[in-house]
Amino acid sequence: QLSAEEPLLHVRGVPSCRTPPPRTDPLWLERVDREGKVCDVQAFYRALAAIGLGYQGAFKPIQAAWTFAGEDGLVSDVLVELASQDAVADMGMGLSPAMMDGALQGLFFALAERLGQEAGREPSSYLPSWFGKTIVWSQGTPAWAEISLLHVTERSAKARILVRNAEGKPLVRFEDVRFLRVHHQSKAIEPAFYTERWYKAAAERRALTQASDVEALQRAVRAATTAYEWSSERAVETEELLHWLVMAYVREAVRVYDEWQPEELLFTEGW
Repeated sequence: QLSAEEPLLHVRGVPSCRTPPPRTDPLWLERVDREGKVCDVQAFYRALAAIGLGYQGAFKPIQAAWTFAGEDGLVSDVLVELASQDAVADMGMGLSPAMMDGALQGLFFALAERLGQEAGREPSSYLPSWFGKTIVWSQGTPAWAEISLLHVTERSAKARILVRNAEGKPLVRFEDVRFLRVHHQSKAIEPAFYTERWYKAAAERRALTQASDVEALQRAVRAATTAYEWSSERAVETEELLHWLVMAYVREAVRVYDEWQPEELLFTEGW
């Protein structure tokens, strides 16, 4: 209904459930008054748009959100309230894709606070890349999503997400959901596209190269350049050699060490 493309069938089977659902009462709602921190949803979507995640229409279903601190004092759990923004988009769906996407978006509330603690960190986002296990108990309209951030590193995040209907009945649970860190490659192109190529420069650079290596490279460059004009084969070798020489110079000029950085920054910020 939202596209002229033919639908793709990814799986066919008979639904069955061997995993009992959790308690039907909305436990996390009981935590809101006691320990919940209210989030600014509009500011949340503006911040996502600034890094290329420009959610629109049906894919902005989060109406309210609360975060809960873990043992380390930083956000570990998030509760989001969901509401359909486009009846056509959600029509005829066992579980609305747009509403389920809103449940996944809830993790960003936790990541925003945790990553905000790291001064100077390159702006980036984490996008879902793997679902270890999905348990579906019932079709219905998602109204609440309970998100637990289980683990986060500078390259990935791991979460568990439980989705309930308005009455608190569990509909689906995603276990071992992995989010991969990506960098917004170009803010001038829409829709946004991202890079997964990262580079980590070691702080100790001298140990990587010996003086004899530098001398050998200098000899190779001199020999290649003197033969450039009279040998097409040597010209090709020289071009490749100069390519890798430039790459080496760029990598030596990086300003940030011992931290994963988008590889494209080697060319945009390395000089």
